[in-house]
Amino acid sequence: GLESWGVQSVNGAFAGNSMYYLVLLWSRMATSTSYHKQGEALDELRRVLPDIFIAICNGLESWGVQSVNGADGDPCEGLDMFLNHLDMLPHIARVDYTKSSERVCTMLDHVIGALQSQHSTVQQGNVGASVINAEAAGAWLLYVVGAVIQNRQTSDTAEKCDGELAARAFQLIQWMEVREQALAAGCRDGIQVLERFEKAGLMFLSLYRRTYIGDQATVSSNHLLQILETRLG
Repeated sequence: GLESWGVQSVNGAFAGNSMYYLVLLWSRMATSTSYHKQGEALDELRRVLPDIFIAICNGLESWGVQSVNGADGDPCEGLDMFLNHLDMLPHIARVDYTKSSERVCTMLDHVIGALQSQHSTVQQGNVGASVINAEAAGAWLLYVVGAVIQNRQTSDTAEKCDGELAARAFQLIQWMEVREQALAAGCRDGIQVLERFEKAGLMFLSLYRRTYIGDQATVSSNHLLQILETRLG
């Protein structure tokens, strides 16, 4: 079916530039849902697109981790080109934003848990492979979250989804303070991945500021702020 083909096509696209064209295809299909007449075809497309979005996120996350372990073609190395992928992701994600955001939150929770489980070890200056892999995955998830929330919608539901994603992104960024302690202790293991992680964090903060704090933030964001206060204190 459409779902099986779509997920398989995305999973097989990370070997080369075909990924860009597949993301473009699905982005245009997502945009077209606004113009389709109601019917089975439209319902099927709306059902499938969140799975396509998650397949793309999984691929980006895995791609970053594989690059740590010697695989070629990490998209972070050609970031300017691959940011074009991210600009198209919100169109796919927001077809069923509740479902898409919940599944990305699950991915973020997994990475956050993996890092926090190594908190005391890293503070002591020991950075193992599990931490480096989690940071590589977290970098791409930060890019994804930044890309998605910048395409802000004004509904309460969408703002709550933004809040859940942003709260987890801020939790990831807080991890950088722990890593700074490891650097201060003289540990430079995984320094290249940490630099990518920090760049992703800075990009998220820039997009968040522009969307929810800057001149473009003309709509109140009470729901998002409540979620941030609950999760971050």
